[in-house]
Amino acid sequence: MKRRDAWKTEEDILLLQTVISYISKGKTQLDAFEYVGEKLNRSAAAVGFRWNGKLRAKFDNQIREAKNNKKILSVQRNILNETKEINTDQLQLNQIIYSVISLNDEYEQMLWSIKDLRDKIDSIDNEIKEIKEAKILLPSNNIDLENLEALKKIVLKTTELLRKETKRTAI
Repeated sequence: MKRRDAWKTEEDILLLQTVISYISKGKTQLDAFEYVGEKLNRSAAAVGFRWNGKLRAKFDNQIREAKNNKKILSVQRNILNETKEINTDQLQLNQIIYSVISLNDEYEQMLWSIKDLRDKIDSIDNEIKEIKEAKILLPSNNIDLENLEALKKIVLKTTELLRKETKRTAI
């Protein structure tokens, strides 16, 4: 990889373009030297020596411009990353809102179920009172007082379980 011949204009142009490109992309000059060295069959040290000794001073404006481009690219990447973070946060917020709405719907459904069960309990209580007062069996269903009491206990237990579930879901 060691060459002792003179540098050609085309090789200087390749070196210049590569270094400027690497700088503007945020890469290092050393990486550019290695790349050009491989292309030209020269060592990275020889390429760096050529750059620092003969070319860098002549192209100071292009180097500054490349560094400015690097800064602009960096700012653009930061803005893009922040935008991605905002979009991710918005997506997570939308998912949370959807979950809260779903939980609220379930909660309202449970409240209606509890109300229906309370109405059934009241209805059973009224039937029990009527039976106790009349001391008769219900003719339409042939249900006696014990069965109504048992049904009332089942409905009360169901209401209690629903209430516990509602409290657990609300938390």
